[in-house]
Amino acid sequence: MRLLLAGMPASILGGITLAALIAYGQQSLIDHSTVLAWLTLMIVISAARTGLLIWHHRSIQAQTEASSKVWLQRLRLSILLSGAAWGLGGWLLFPADDAIHQVFLAFALAGISAGAAATYAVDIMSVNAFLLPTLSPFILRLFLQGEDHTTLMGIAVTLFIGFVLINTRQIYQRMRENIVLRIKARESELAFQASEARFRQMFEGNDSVMLLIDPDSGSIVDANAAASHFYGYTVKQLCRLNISEINILESEEVAAARRQVIHSERSSFIFPHRLANGKVRTVEVHTSPVEVAGRTHLFSIVQDITERKRLEDELMRQARIDALTGLNNRRYFFELAEHELARAKRHHAPFAVLMLDLDYFKRVNDTYGHLVGDKVLQKLATACVQTLREIDIIGRIGGEEFAILLPETKGKQALDVAERLRLTIAGEAIANKQGDAIHFTVSIGVTILIATDAIVEDILNRADTALYAAKNSGRNRICSEEAAQKVISSH
Repeated sequence: MRLLLAGMPASILGGITLAALIAYGQQSLIDHSTVLAWLTLMIVISAARTGLLIWHHRSIQAQTEASSKVWLQRLRLSILLSGAAWGLGGWLLFPADDAIHQVFLAFALAGISAGAAATYAVDIMSVNAFLLPTLSPFILRLFLQGEDHTTLMGIAVTLFIGFVLINTRQIYQRMRENIVLRIKARESELAFQASEARFRQMFEGNDSVMLLIDPDSGSIVDANAAASHFYGYTVKQLCRLNISEINILESEEVAAARRQVIHSERSSFIFPHRLANGKVRTVEVHTSPVEVAGRTHLFSIVQDITERKRLEDELMRQARIDALTGLNNRRYFFELAEHELARAKRHHAPFAVLMLDLDYFKRVNDTYGHLVGDKVLQKLATACVQTLREIDIIGRIGGEEFAILLPETKGKQALDVAERLRLTIAGEAIANKQGDAIHFTVSIGVTILIATDAIVEDILNRADTALYAAKNSGRNRICSEEAAQKVISSH
């Protein structure tokens, strides 16, 4: 109805102007009193329609859906009365003996009809309410005149009505579709604005650390107060930073993470973030794409998990490390051994294993006590770590028994390492309560990887055989697998 009302002031003004022109043009052929009466009628109807518009404008605030329907009926009635007045003019002001003025009247009525059809196209009933009463009396008068040219004019005006009605319906359909699209667009816009408002309220008032990040450049677009408090920057300072200035990983790694989020490959990450004071905190970041102000950004919720990560790492370390010596425990040593064995076999790389056992350790415990025995084990572990390479792997697999993996090591090299270890450990000592030095020695079995070794236990068993050959040969010595076989054969 709003669109219908919007065109009515111009329609009323244009109509009264055209009515005055028709009255002026026809006054020489039609009785003056008839012309004046019709023009007066047009003025009265136009004034009434104007009053209706003013009334509607003043009462628009109190209108309901039901009252809007009533107003639509009133507007249609006013349009019908206006059309009837024009139709009356087409009948009364018809010049029976002047073809030129007949054509003039036909053009005037056709023009006002076409204008009304365009103005009221949003409501087909209003178009019909104006068009048919306006032109029907004039068409009837043309046909009743009975002359050839009036009959042709009657046919032409009739076709004109049909054309206008068809065209108006098409316009109406297009306008209706446009209105529906505009309504949907407006609803979408309002919904989007409401969604953005809710997001903004949630973003700014949330206690969680939140960032909006440009997915392409990594620039921080926005940050909430919690982020300012956590990172130690003001919100304005954060918005001048790139996330790579906070995330201490390589820029390419950070960019790759953003691409994973955009492609929905991953949404959760653990990163090291540097604060304004230089401290580095471990954070868990949950990120997803969001539409904000018509652009796609990465919405990141950042959680400080530094303490949790420290506890997890400590629990992991405790699960893998022997508490007394600080070396790999049996379970974790076997995990590492399986991995190294597979790598050596895959690359056909040399690989050696040492089995090491403290000599007369039970005697140490029985003589000096378990506290001294523990110190001996710790001293041995320290000596081994200091003597071995970083790539070598050592683990405590029993009470006083240790195993050592030597990647990229051949047999002769393994024997040299074992001898160096034996001598180093033999030179170590600890003091008892009386201050006396307690020395200790080890026996070491040595073997290398062979083609038939399928699992770690295969090579460890051969090293264990060599170890016991060394112990049976007097202790404080090393023994290779080949030497062990000779000892076994001699017995």
